[in-house]
Order: sequence, then C-alpha cells, then structure tokens
Amino acid sequence: METVLIGGGLLLIAISRKSLISAFGVLIFSIFIWPEFLRFPVGPIQMSVPRLLAIAILIKAFTVKTEGKVSLNIVDFFVFVGWFWTVIANIIVEAEFYQLSQMIGRFFDTVLIYYVAKIVFQKESNYKNLYFWLALTAISMAIAGIYEAVTWSSPYHVFNSGEARISGYSEIRYGFLRASASTQQSIYFGLAMVFIVGFIWGYKSIIVSSTLTRFVFISSNVACLTSLSSGPWLGLLVFWSITVFYYYPRLIKPALILLLLLIISIELLSNRHFYNLIDYFAIDKRTAWYRTRLLEVAVEHLHEYALFGYGSYKPHHWTAMIDDRDHIDIVNHYILIVTYGGLFALFTYIASHYYAIKYAIKFLMLGPATNLKRLVFSCVAIIISLDFSSMSVGLFGPPLILSHIVLGMVVGIVHHGKWVYEKHTTKRNNI
Repeated sequence: METVLIGGGLLLIAISRKSLISAFGVLIFSIFIWPEFLRFPVGPIQMSVPRLLAIAILIKAFTVKTEGKVSLNIVDFFVFVGWFWTVIANIIVEAEFYQLSQMIGRFFDTVLIYYVAKIVFQKESNYKNLYFWLALTAISMAIAGIYEAVTWSSPYHVFNSGEARISGYSEIRYGFLRASASTQQSIYFGLAMVFIVGFIWGYKSIIVSSTLTRFVFISSNVACLTSLSSGPWLGLLVFWSITVFYYYPRLIKPALILLLLLIISIELLSNRHFYNLIDYFAIDKRTAWYRTRLLEVAVEHLHEYALFGYGSYKPHHWTAMIDDRDHIDIVNHYILIVTYGGLFALFTYIASHYYAIKYAIKFLMLGPATNLKRLVFSCVAIIISLDFSSMSVGLFGPPLILSHIVLGMVVGIVHHGKWVYEKHTTKRNNI
C-alpha cells in the first residue's frame, strides 16, 4: 500500500514537470528515496516506482512536441537483443516459471529504462533541469548514509533486514554500520551513488558553480563512502582516476600502455595472477579472495553453461572448489550474465558498452564545441568504473537501472549533439 501511495505521489510530481528531463530527474530520485525492490501488481506485471515513472515519461515524451528526433543505433540493438536472447535461453533450458518471469521482468529495468533515458536526452536540450533532482538525491542520501552508519539505525531497516545485519555484526566495519539506505545491500547503495557522483561532476560545465553546488558534490561522495564497501570505493577511485584525463587527454595512450605493461609484468614475475591484486585493496580480504576464486572456478566450469546459461539452476556445486559454503553467491556481473544466457548474452552486454563509449569518443573528438562534452566524458568514466566494479558485484536493483540510464544518456546526448551540429551545418551551407 505504501509503495502505491509513494509511487502515485511521485508520478503526479513527474507528469506535472514542464520538461521531460525534470520528470526524468524525479525517476532518478525515486530509485533512491523508496525501496526499488518493493513492487505492486498491475495485471501480470510487478510494478516498482521507477518502472511506473518510466512508462509515464515514455508516454509523455511522445505526446509533447520537443526539439529533436529519435533515431535508432547499434547500442539500441544490443540492449534489446541481450534481453531478448536471455529470455529465449531460459526457455530453451526449461527454466522454472519464477526464473523466466524474472528475466522477462528485467525488460523494464534494462530495455525500457535505456530507451526512456535515450529519448529524453535526445529530444530535449535543456539538460540543466536535471540538476535539482541530482542535488536532492545527493544531499538526502548523504544524510541517510551518515545517520545509518553512525546510529546503526534507519527508517529503511523495516524493509531491508537492517536489524539482522546489526544483530549478526556482519555489516559492522570500523565501528560503523555499512549504510544501505533504501537498497537491499550496502554494495548496491555505494555503487548506485557512484553514478550520482559522476553525473554531478559532469554537470559542472552546465550549471553555475557556487557554495551549494560544492556542498552537493561533497555530499554525493560522502554518501558513497558510507557504504563502507570495497567495490563502490574502488569504483569511485577508478572514476576519479579517469577524470584526470579530461584535463590531460594526451596522457590516455601512455597510461593504457603503462597499464598493459604492468599487467604483463605481474603475470610474468608473480606467482599469482594480476587480478589477485584486488585482495590487497579490499577492505575485507576474505571476500576479495572469494571473488577471485569464483572467477577461476566459473571459467573452469564454462563448458556447462556457455551456450544457454543455467536457467533456474544455481551452480551450488562450485562451492566445493571455493570455500565449502552451502550456497553459491555469484558476486560478478559478467559471470552472472553468462549463467543467465550464455556467452552470447555477455557479448551483447559488452558490445553495448563498447559502442556507447565509441560514440562518446567520436563526439568528444569531432563533435561541436559544447558544454555537454564534460557530461559525456563523465558518462564514459562511469561506464568504465562500472565495468571495473562489476567484477565484484552482480547488478540488481538501483545499479542495474542506473547502468542502463547512463547508456541511454550518453547515446541520447551524442545523437542530439550530432543532429544539432548537422542542422546548423546545413543552414550555414545554404546561406
């Protein structure tokens, strides 16, 4: 009942906004302010608040006259085919109904949300209207994260088993409770905040800088850090490392060469693989070891699920080769994708990221001079940070939704920028 009321209230706010991007900001805010995993049935569909808002914004986008045109591209193709193939693969392996319905339902959190983000950012040019909702999200989540970490309590605990995490002391680090806010796990919360950090950094060239904007910027970072989770912390570190290249683009090629040489040197000179270095950076070295060992075991068993995945079967037999726990926890999004739909599903996922980054790089190098270039660069940095962090977490809930929002944003902005550039060039040639 609460989800219906919250969803209805946010829906009214969203549809009452004059601009599509402002309405989309309400959607982003809703991902954090209310538990996304709480659903209510609408016919055969389990509807969450973000799903409800995405449908409403999509309808509004095609009923409001705005500048721009919607065009299809190869990223659209891979996003859709990746979801469609996963559903087909689960049918082929005769997955149970709960698994198949989950894969079908992911359409709303992946394909739909991607297309809504792309259309919104492709049809409108008043991008500034999104910032208010990003700022509101950053400040409110910083407050929620600090309060939960310090007091070990949160209004969201009635929804996400917060009391169990406290009583078992499993989520206590350095005397603080790992904040999860409205999400189901602290790593989801921290990783989702990396997106907000990136968006806010990208908006620096669009809005007027002030004391308030600096406070918003700090708040977004603090909210991420309250998760006390290695994956988001490392993702944030990767993001900030990449932003250096925005100011010094000539260093990109030398840095990539140096990174490749470093990886080769570690492989040749060490008795461990280069990816085992994560054990030394993680807050909890035991969970880091589990993640690296999981990767090795998954590769060893690849022949079992390479074509169509496992369907509803969970490969609990892997634990005998890891740490003998009673169930497998696939904390690697790449492995998770393959278990859902085989290697082809993984190919479509990687391809969608590859072409989105390729579009962005072309826009950054050849596109018109615009203050959007910083935001596009930020989206690329977020995608790369996400791809790095995905080695330590499977994407569900807010991170899954936001991962497709950032894809839609970069494709929408780049295509809109290209359209504006071509339009102005045509006019200039006709004079």
